[in-house]
Amino acid sequence: MSQLLAYFDEPNADKCGVCDVCLEEKRQNNAADIFDEITNELIELLSTTSHDLGSLVSASKTGTEKERIDTIRLLLDAGKIKFAGEKLVIG
Repeated sequence: MSQLLAYFDEPNADKCGVCDVCLEEKRQNNAADIFDEITNELIELLSTTSHDLGSLVSASKTGTEKERIDTIRLLLDAGKIKFAGEKLVIG
């Protein structure tokens, strides 16, 4: 609705919260929050002891398994964590 109103030069319309555009925005915001929560949890887990990939994924309780694996992949790519042999450690 806000996009339609913006088209007719009424850009200050409130968001409806139920259309596809609003729902996608909510999903994007939630995804960023979940990524931050998973990252904090993984760093906390790895700060006490090293873990192999399977045990790290199962030790983490935030998000879905796919979200945890995706977060681990991003942290590996960023160099924040790394493999030391078979174990993951803080990079």
